[in-house]
Amino acid sequence: MKRNYLIALSLIAVLSLTGITLNSCRTFGPGETKTKNPCAKKKHRSTRTTFRYSSFGESRNESISKKMAMSEARAGLASLINSTVKSVTDNYVKSGNYENAEEVMSNYQGLAREVVNQSLMGSRVICEKSSRTKQGTYKHYICLEIKAKDILYGLDNRYANNAVLKSDYNYERFRRAFEREMDRMEGFYY
Repeated sequence: MKRNYLIALSLIAVLSLTGITLNSCRTFGPGETKTKNPCAKKKHRSTRTTFRYSSFGESRNESISKKMAMSEARAGLASLINSTVKSVTDNYVKSGNYENAEEVMSNYQGLAREVVNQSLMGSRVICEKSSRTKQGTYKHYICLEIKAKDILYGLDNRYANNAVLKSDYNYERFRRAFEREMDRMEGFYY
């Protein structure tokens, strides 16, 4: 009887704390309101065919707010692509049974960073909005995208032409690993 009472009491305490925590996530402090990023809607999410990243910048200077938003969006997009490509190369190398897996992995990832940095030049702005707040600051919202096929093409081109990797590189196996990872990206939101 005591045991059931303690279990019930513990369950009630956990549920109460969970409710308090969830409710505190929905409320704002005095003078705070929820902001809406016009460049972070469902259509601005990554898909299996496109990497997307939304960001904003705020400053008293309009051009600085725009530069801040663009810089953050590029950095976020690069990070998103790098983590995806790292996962793909990890899976690809692990499935290849390489004797020198660490060296092969290092070569793949080094080339991948070069491709991602180069690909960022080809990113496309799909949403860009600006506003001015009551406090006199400017907010600049932006969403950038890069097609996954462009990243895959760049990686394939680098890997196939690399003297060290050329002999062991298999495009079809790499493409399948890339597509599996992109399937996980569907609806990913930043």
